[in-house]
Amino acid sequence: MKENEKVLVISRDILFKDGSWQGIKKENLGYYLELIKKNCQFKLRKEVEEDSSWKQIIPYIIFNFEDKFFLYRYLEKSSEKRLSKDLFLGIGGHINPIDIEIKENL
Repeated sequence: MKENEKVLVISRDILFKDGSWQGIKKENLGYYLELIKKNCQFKLRKEVEEDSSWKQIIPYIIFNFEDKFFLYRYLEKSSEKRLSKDLFLGIGGHINPIDIEIKENL
């Protein structure tokens, strides 16, 4: 984890005001996207990593083509030591301020 990395978060109270869920959210996506857009902020990752009052927004995508899926494994040399050697179906990651800047300049 980068020392001063800022990540996109939303207050758990706001996101789950109508009830919480586990896993991938498939229903009412437009509602939740607007809720996140209107109430998100960037905070230091090291401060929110263990603070359950914040939810980190981490997009995730799964690639599928002709009944085949993209699968990958973190290398032992990766910066995320806790994930090394694990297999992953899909790609995801934190949203940082630079991601918003890039989107606004497209």
